Amino acid sequence: MKKLNGFSITELMVIISIITGLIIVTAPSFYGIFKSQFLIYNSHQLIQNIRSIQSNAFIEHTFYKIGFNSETNTYALWKATPTDWQSESSFSFDQNITLEYNQNLSDTSHIMYGPNGFAYTCNASSTANDCSTLNNSAKLTLKTEKKDIIIEFLPINGFVSTNISVK
Repeated sequence: MKKLNGFSITELMVIISIITGLIIVTAPSFYGIFKSQFLIYNSHQLIQNIRSIQSNAFIEHTFYKIGFNSETNTYALWKATPTDWQSESSFSFDQNITLEYNQNLSDTSHIMYGPNGFAYTCNASSTANDCSTLNNSAKLTLKTEKKDIIIEFLPINGFVSTNISVK
């Protein structure tokens, strides 16, 4: 009879306990990696939504605007109707992300895109006719403990650019 080579139960238990210990030790660092990816995901989603309303304003020949709320960590998109603004959608940032306004933006100041390809700044309650052309950059920073993403709305056309800084 031939003897079978293999692992004993004790050897398997030792291997399983070593693997379990490694998983327990590395789990927090994996969470940190995933947490930083939420910031990148949220910023890409925001930029995609901004570019979408910018092109929709031109294609549909109407006004769209975006407004941020740093207290609730959200932003909303609106479409102009003949009488007021119709809410299109609202989005939330990850709970670990905070909003900071740098220039020409606040919780009550919105960015509006017009059918002529221009960008405007508005108050939350302003109609499309009450807005003024975006003559200077408007900046918004999405912040976490280790990384910041600055979203800049360029003058006149409101084109969006980003800058990532690592702390």
